Amino acid sequence: MSSTTPTAAAMKEDEQESFVVVRRNKKKGKAADEQAPPRLAGLPFSTFSQALRDQFSTLQEPPVRAKSSSPTPPATQTDVIVERYKNLEKLLREARESGDLSRLFRNKLVVDPTLHKESEPSDGDRVAYSLRLATKQQIWDRMSSDLLTQEEIMEFYGILEKWADKTPKPLNTKWFRWVERGLRDRGVLVYEKYIDYVSFTKAKEEMHPKIREWLTTTKFMSLMSESDDKIFRRLPIIHLFNYVMKRVWLIQTRLGFINYDLDCQGYLTEEWMESYIRELLPTLQQLEGMESALEPFYLCAASRKFFFFLDPRHIGKVQIVAIMSSMLLDEILELRDSVVRDTNWFGLYSLLRVYKHYVLLDTDANGMLSQEEFLKFNYSSCGASIYLTEAFADALFSEKMTYHGEMDFRAYIDFVLAMENKSEEQAISYFVKVLDIHGKGYLNSGDLHYFYKDVYKILSESNPEAPKFDDIKDEIFDMVKPVNPFRITAADLFKCGKGDLVIGMLIDAKSLDDYENREFVVNPQ
Repeated sequence: MSSTTPTAAAMKEDEQESFVVVRRNKKKGKAADEQAPPRLAGLPFSTFSQALRDQFSTLQEPPVRAKSSSPTPPATQTDVIVERYKNLEKLLREARESGDLSRLFRNKLVVDPTLHKESEPSDGDRVAYSLRLATKQQIWDRMSSDLLTQEEIMEFYGILEKWADKTPKPLNTKWFRWVERGLRDRGVLVYEKYIDYVSFTKAKEEMHPKIREWLTTTKFMSLMSESDDKIFRRLPIIHLFNYVMKRVWLIQTRLGFINYDLDCQGYLTEEWMESYIRELLPTLQQLEGMESALEPFYLCAASRKFFFFLDPRHIGKVQIVAIMSSMLLDEILELRDSVVRDTNWFGLYSLLRVYKHYVLLDTDANGMLSQEEFLKFNYSSCGASIYLTEAFADALFSEKMTYHGEMDFRAYIDFVLAMENKSEEQAISYFVKVLDIHGKGYLNSGDLHYFYKDVYKILSESNPEAPKFDDIKDEIFDMVKPVNPFRITAADLFKCGKGDLVIGMLIDAKSLDDYENREFVVNPQ
């Protein structure tokens, strides 16, 4: 039985076999087994409760599917969208048959219409306090007027059903039904009911005024681009219903954020973001078994992902509009479903995977990582080995905030997010700031040479023909093709599409070794 995060014994074996650890052991005069993290069973109870140990012990990798001679092609974005709409159709049908409309809204954010009040301020702040409350109430009243009740939404769907599947003029009804049946048999039409534009305009006259305001002709035509009925030019009514539901959900979500936007500026600080997630926890089905001792670490890991991707200027706050327009909110609310992807960062599996490895690195069990402990980092969500250089660790601990020269869990989460998303613009900016040792805003040949020296030393111990710096420098500049031929910026790395590869070549000896031997990896024979 294996796990995504290696056990202490597995890490010990990997360290004994890796050329990186051999190099460090020779340099520091330590045996490989002295550097291996302690076994989980030996961790002190002051660090972990028994329940938390049990959760770690049950952490397993997702089952690996057996490879077939004719592998199934990966699902496309269109397949994902179709599956989502068909699930919504099924949910609608079940809700109407059972009469329990609340089932339709089980994955939506329920908003308490009662505003959370702040603690009573001092006399000097009472005017500002009253003004904030009045502003919140005004925003609440204005936005809540756009909300639709469950009955109004179901009435809207009934209107769509009434006008759906009408024979488009001037077609013959029998001929039209015969063609439609044939298209369904061949899987061309996959949804239950469709509506054309003429029927849509007639149905629109019976809709709620607010829905009529949302469903314009322009919106109908834009939704047509997702329709699978290219012959009769009809739109699945579930697309219209989903659009209205999404508008209602966005209003509900925005109303929910009012309680946490204490200064009414449209931003959330990290503390307020953690408060929002904390109140979401009881509604997330996938986190029901989470040990209470893990909650602070979960809140830190969850909020840091929002700020890592949505706060590029590092001002300590994120726009509520940016949160709502990103896919991160959908990702965390996905935990209300009965089945969740193992790759979901906000899932319990991901938290245990990251936190368990953090604890294994923390050999002195003080809750922080020293630079020596951090250098044992050999973890990747993709399962590949990672061997960081001392030059990179020095630069990282100098650039990022540390406490008495040690890294806390918050800084470690930022590093893991950057490593797992090296091709993303935010991660590239993260690494460029670390590699830019003089704070110039770009990388030049001197920066590349400084970090490549350690990589070369590691590779040359096992490969006398390790590539020289001039060759690597020329290859990097050829791959990136920067605007300034002597300077590489974060924008250049992101634009070239190979920023993750370049970063790996400078900070990870194993990454460069794999790149240099890519022909053998692709074709071992």
